[in-house]
Amino acid sequence: MERNFPKYLFIWILAWAGLIFNGCGVEQFTEPDYIRPVFGLAAYPHDGYLTIEFTSINSEQRFDGFNVYLSTSSEVASQGLDPLSPDGVLPTIPGQAVNNGSSFVVTWNVRKDIANASLVNGTTYYLVVRGHSTRGYLSDPCNETATTPRPESVTQVSLLAGDGYSLSSASAAPPWNFELVLTNALLYLRPLNAGSLKDEGYYSDPASYRTVQTNGFPSTGLLLQAVDHHVYILKTSGGNFGKIYLDSVLASSVRFRWAFQNNAGNLHI
Repeated sequence: MERNFPKYLFIWILAWAGLIFNGCGVEQFTEPDYIRPVFGLAAYPHDGYLTIEFTSINSEQRFDGFNVYLSTSSEVASQGLDPLSPDGVLPTIPGQAVNNGSSFVVTWNVRKDIANASLVNGTTYYLVVRGHSTRGYLSDPCNETATTPRPESVTQVSLLAGDGYSLSSASAAPPWNFELVLTNALLYLRPLNAGSLKDEGYYSDPASYRTVQTNGFPSTGLLLQAVDHHVYILKTSGGNFGKIYLDSVLASSVRFRWAFQNNAGNLHI
């Protein structure tokens, strides 16, 4: 009997191990509920709304989208806010998992706040995004970003040499913020009323230029040659910033789109 004791002890240990294994079930071997955060969150303004962009690498089995959190003060992730839910359901932005190692860029327009009120021009909004799973688990918050909606043109504006335009009043009626000048067969933009203009160079689309760089403004009243697909930044005497994007430059006229930040000193354009 003494020589058989180790044999029975071994069988007893195996039996207990089997019970423990079965008691735990298979849940411990399922994919965990960890959701990876998004990265590269950026926002840019429009008239009464804003657009966000970010990159997702979410390949998790239970991943189903993103929650967006909006506030009028910074440190959004620490405020305990409910996510935006324009359709009354979550996640805010439905999403689909990508193949492992892949990524995709998400673009989404934010038009309402958590109280379902329209966003207000001149108000700065702060945002973060968190990945969401079918079980309601969330990723860590991504980087915070902010932007400020402001008026902009809905369609292109035509301007003839000798005429001007007021971004601050969205009108071709004087007083103008700038005028179009024809000199030696070339067209120039001239800022008026103690304002200044600087040429920020070529951009494929006006929305690509989103934040004013405050350095490099020349003297007030200095003429700048009109070049198509260039962004020109206007600085008024009151410290407001405007954006002029030349869609086309002809012999004696231009067509442009514009934006104007009514909140003085605000650099979101």
